Amino acid sequence: RTWSDLEKLEPPLSLACQLEYLERYLRAANGTGVGVAISLPSFYTSALRALGVATLDLLRDRRSFLEAAMDMLLDYWVRVAWAVCDRFAREVAFLMVNDDLGPVLDDVELFLEIYEERMRRLIEPPKQHGKLVALRMMGWVEGLASVVYDLGFDIVYPWFLD
Repeated sequence: RTWSDLEKLEPPLSLACQLEYLERYLRAANGTGVGVAISLPSFYTSALRALGVATLDLLRDRRSFLEAAMDMLLDYWVRVAWAVCDRFAREVAFLMVNDDLGPVLDDVELFLEIYEERMRRLIEPPKQHGKLVALRMMGWVEGLASVVYDLGFDIVYPWFLD
């Protein structure tokens, strides 16, 4: 929750581990007619959770901190997305990003400022490889439907609450 905490974060799994994990699934599905999709967490939701907040309103005064946390996560997941697509694009059915857009309700303008370009970076690899991209989301906000489309998402997959 502080700048020094960002420096102390445990490193994510290595890229090699992520690719080996996917490769096991692809080998298991090979020749079965079953497709394998990639599901990535969102830099946005993950950053808010890591900071222990539920709304953007609480972070308005700490925007640079929120963006630094998002960028750390984004950089890693963009590397994963490129590696997956460069190596396995032919075998992967589609890529999905999981997100909770509920906190958007607090400040749509701020959300769009911090989200749009980052999300474009995250979904660029599958788009360049001709793959469909899905957004699995909570917190549907009707006013964002055109944004979701403009970002390049092909599928919206509602995340139902239990």
